[in-house]
Amino acid sequence: MNQTTAYMECYPNSTYDTARKGASAIMTKPDIGTEISRLKGLTEEGDVMTRKYKREVLKQDVVSRGIKYQDKHRAIALDNQMAGDNEPETVQHNIVIEWGKEQ
Repeated sequence: MNQTTAYMECYPNSTYDTARKGASAIMTKPDIGTEISRLKGLTEEGDVMTRKYKREVLKQDVVSRGIKYQDKHRAIALDNQMAGDNEPETVQHNIVIEWGKEQ
């Protein structure tokens, strides 16, 4: 992803030209450049684990023999948090209210 497309992700109503100029202006700020360099360094060093990798590690822990039940339960609970499975199911209700209807 380049700077312009990243800008458009953050500001979806912007035009391409606005995004190009806005991204350029943001990149001139010293703290932005420093943070991008820091994050790139972490990724290159392999210090950043992807969500997929973390879930795979948790899965291996759950199916492994010799792991205590409590630890398996914690791993499943953590996976539920990561996947958003702890969110309540949403129920949509449609209500129609009619005002002043003559009979």
